Amino acid sequence: MFFDASYPGMLGEPWWFTLAPGLIFGVIIVVMGTALVRGVGTWMSNNTAPIRSVPARVLGKRTNTWGGAGDSSVHTSYYVAFELDSGERLEFRVNGPEYGLIAQNEDGILTYQGTRFKGFQPQSRPKANPRLGRSDGMPLGKISKESAEHYVWGERCDGWHLVKGSDLSVIHERMPAGTAEVRHYHERSRQFFFVLSGTAVLEVDGVSWELHPHEGMEVPPGVPHQMKNESGAETEFLVISQPTSRGDRVQAD
Repeated sequence: MFFDASYPGMLGEPWWFTLAPGLIFGVIIVVMGTALVRGVGTWMSNNTAPIRSVPARVLGKRTNTWGGAGDSSVHTSYYVAFELDSGERLEFRVNGPEYGLIAQNEDGILTYQGTRFKGFQPQSRPKANPRLGRSDGMPLGKISKESAEHYVWGERCDGWHLVKGSDLSVIHERMPAGTAEVRHYHERSRQFFFVLSGTAVLEVDGVSWELHPHEGMEVPPGVPHQMKNESGAETEFLVISQPTSRGDRVQAD
C-alpha cells in the first residue's frame, strides 16, 4: 500500500498543507509565551535584587534604531556599558536624556538593581585655574556646534554641550516641529532658556509662555516646567544651568 499525502485533506490538499497554519500559529504562541515568562521572571528577579551603588567607569555607548518604514514611527533604544572596579562589565538600557548626559570614559557612581539602571552620578572634578582652563577642565578655546559634544534626546531632538562643568552648564539644543520634553523640575539647578531661532513654548508651573528669537526666561529650582515646539518649524535655543542639572532632574506629574 502506498502512502497518499493528499488523503487527509477535505479537498485533496496534502496533509501538511492543511496542518501548516495551525503549526505556525502554535509556534508563535509558544515563542510569545516563552518571552512573556522570561520577561516576568526578569521583572520579579529585579524586584528582589538589592540596589547597589558602586564605583564604575563608562566604557561605551550605543543606540539601536528601528521602524520608519512606510507610516511607522522611528524608535531608538539607548545603551551604556560600564566597568566596575572589580573588572565586571555591565550594560544597561537607559532613556534618551540619561544617554546624552553620560560621557565616554567618565568615572562615577553607578546605581543599579539587577538589570535595571537606576542612575549614574559622575565624580566631581576639581576646579580648574581660570587662567589655565575652563570650569569643566577643558583647555581654553572657542567652541561651536561642530566641535562640541553632541547627544540625542527624546526621539528626534539634539543637544550640544558648550560648557559641561559641575558649577555651570550651557547646552545648545534643537527641537523639530511637534516635539516636547518631559515635564520636570530640578531640585538645585536654576535654568535660563534663550531662543536662538524659531518659536518655542515654555510652560512654567502651569503657565505657557511663547518665546521668539532673542527672548528668554528663567526657571527657578523646584518649579515644574516643560519646553515644547508647537510650531511647524524647528527651533534652537540655549539652556543655561547653574549648577549643572545633571543628576538633578525629577519628573513632574
